[in-house]
Amino acid sequence: MTMHEKLPVVKSVTVSVSGMSCGSCVRHIQKALEELGGVEASEVNLAAREVTVSFDPQKTDVDAIVSAIRKSGYAAETPSEQE
Repeated sequence: MTMHEKLPVVKSVTVSVSGMSCGSCVRHIQKALEELGGVEASEVNLAAREVTVSFDPQKTDVDAIVSAIRKSGYAAETPSEQE
């Protein structure tokens, strides 16, 4: 990579999610996020009721991530963004 090429920007956001109760719930949310373009990775913490998502802000945004979680049947709160 040359000095003039830009590294891809990846943002991370943690979303509070309620309604998860088992491993199947975790997989359901991960699948919904995998289907959303621009999501690089997701980590669901069942005990903390949180999902941390790394994403490309040029391909998706926080609202789309929250919407995907809600559409999969879980309540998701508007998150606090992290760099």
